[in-house]
Formats: sequence, structure tokens, C-alpha cells
Amino acid sequence: MVFFRLASAHAALAGLLWPAARLGLVETARAALAHREELIFGAVPMMIAGFTLTAARRWTGRPVRPDPSAALLGAWGAGILARLSDWPGARAASGALPLLLGAALAIHLLRCRRWRDLTLAALVTGMGAAALAPASLLDQDSAFRLAFALGAALLITLSGRIVPALGRHFLALPPLIPDARSRRLEAVETAFASAALALWAIRPTGGMTALALTALAAQRLAAVARWRVWPMARHPRLLAMLAGALALSVGCAALAWSAAGGGLATAIGVHLLALGGYGLLGLAVMASMVHKRRGAAFAVAPGEVAAYAAMAGALGLRLAGRGLTWGPAAAGACWSAAFLLFLLFTRKATRNLGPKPCQGC
Repeated sequence: MVFFRLASAHAALAGLLWPAARLGLVETARAALAHREELIFGAVPMMIAGFTLTAARRWTGRPVRPDPSAALLGAWGAGILARLSDWPGARAASGALPLLLGAALAIHLLRCRRWRDLTLAALVTGMGAAALAPASLLDQDSAFRLAFALGAALLITLSGRIVPALGRHFLALPPLIPDARSRRLEAVETAFASAALALWAIRPTGGMTALALTALAAQRLAAVARWRVWPMARHPRLLAMLAGALALSVGCAALAWSAAGGGLATAIGVHLLALGGYGLLGLAVMASMVHKRRGAAFAVAPGEVAAYAAMAGALGLRLAGRGLTWGPAAAGACWSAAFLLFLLFTRKATRNLGPKPCQGC
């Protein structure tokens, strides 16, 4: 739980930078830079740490050893201090958290011979490597886009495992058998998503980028249809997961349109990936892990639905309110409210639990 709580608190504070800029408390340019840096190199890696450390134990039957929690928390805190102090090495410090997480996962998966999951460790490591890349190779914007893109590719892969599994369990349907063919298909899909999004990060415009992203959007929509779990939308948390998975697909399509010069702002696609994927899908997966720990996988906590509604509101405001001066501030406030509500209902849900049974959950 510690990773999810710190990630949520960090994300909530980062979202408040936009209302602060609107009130004149922070310069708008500084708020925009800090907002994206704190999310992609602070809150998001902590969220991913909670996902992957829990999942690695379930995949392998063994906890990650040696326990990387203390090192990850130290890197998280050091990164925040480096960015707040404008230290010249802040960019390198930002990459420490995902690099440490990727290394810990890779070592554990190699020991357990989980070759299939090494691609996930590689994506996390790539997020850190983007921050460490020299300015002569990647400028600041390109480094951010690459880390953001690799994180989105990781979410695409994780959603392809989590959403259909939970949906089919909720609907009492037989599981999609993870045979050798499906494992190969996942490997191909992960590699394609990573390549297409990395191409966008390095070259945001152009015909090749537009073609790759269009193909990725079509492939992801086909994958969601293949899951055959649409009736799960009657459950609020599973609906949020499904909506987040679809937002990842639509976000890729929006980036493709922008790359082709179709007149659509790149920010539309970016915020579909961020608010739909990192936000809506991320909140729902974290909540699912909390409820599973309680032994009530499909329970809905008070305030949980409000958190999803706030995140959906943030997405709607960010997309519809781009021409309004209050649009980003209102969206940032809704984003922060969603993560604060998550902190509130998870605190109540876990108040009477004993020691945590696994890392990162």
C-alpha cells in the first residue's frame, strides 16, 4: 500500500499546480514543466512500483529479493528534492527510481525464469534511461515524451492482462487460456506498442509516425473487442478499467491524427493517454489490488465511484476546455480530487488489516 499512497499523494499535489498557476501563485511555464516532471518521473513510477512488485510475486510465487522498497523510496525522495532545488543533476536524479525498479524486476524475473515478463522490466528501465540520456541525444521535451511513451506501452500490456482476467472472473466466464500462442501474441503486441510510441516520442510528426500510431490504435481496439467482457461495464471499477483501456486506444488515434497534420492538437492525444490511462485505469487497478487484499475483490468502497467520476471529469474538462482559461485549472483540481478520494477510501478500507502480505500491494 505504501507505493500506492505515496503515488496518489504525489499525483494530487502535482495536479494542484494548475490551479496554483491560475491564481498567480506559480508561473504558468514553471507549473507546466513541474506538473509533467513530477507525474512522469515521480508519481507514475511509484504507481508502477506498486503494480509490478505485487504482480511479480503473483507471477513467480516469490517476493522480490532483496527487497527494493527502501531504495525505491529513497530514490523517489531524492528525485523530488533534486527537482525542487533546481539542482543541475535533477534530470539524472529523476531517472534513478525507474532504473532501480527495472533492475530489481529484471533480476527477480531472471532468477525465476519468467522470460515473458522481462519486456515489462525493460520498459520500466527505459523510462529511467530516457531521463539519463545526454542532451545531445535527447532534449528535455523528447526525454519526457519517451519516458511517457514507454510508460503508456507498459500500461497497454498490463491492461491486456488485468482487464480481461478481472472481467471474465466477474462474469463467471472461463479464462482466456495463456497458452504459448497467446504469450507470443502479447510479446508481439508489446514490442509493436513500444516501437510505435517511441517513434512518436522521437519524431512527433510525419507520415511514418501517423501510420504506426494508426495501426497501434486499430490493434488495441481489436484487442479490447477480443476480450469479450463488455457486460463487466455494469460494475463501476471495471467500467473505469474498460474506459481507461479504450482511452489508450483513442489517445493513440488522436496522436496519429496530429502526426499526420490533421489539425488536432498533440495535447489531446497526450491527455487521453495520461488522464485515461495513467489516471482512470491506474486508479481502478490500484483500487482492485486494495480490495483483493481485503478479500472482497468486487466490493465498491464509499467514495470510490466519486474518484472515478472526478477523473472522468478531469479528462472531459482538459479536452473540452482547452480554449478556456479555467480549463486546465479545473481539470487539475478534478485530477487531484480523484487521487485524494482514493487515499480517503483506501485508508478506511485498510484500517483494520494486519501486516501486508506482499510487497507494493
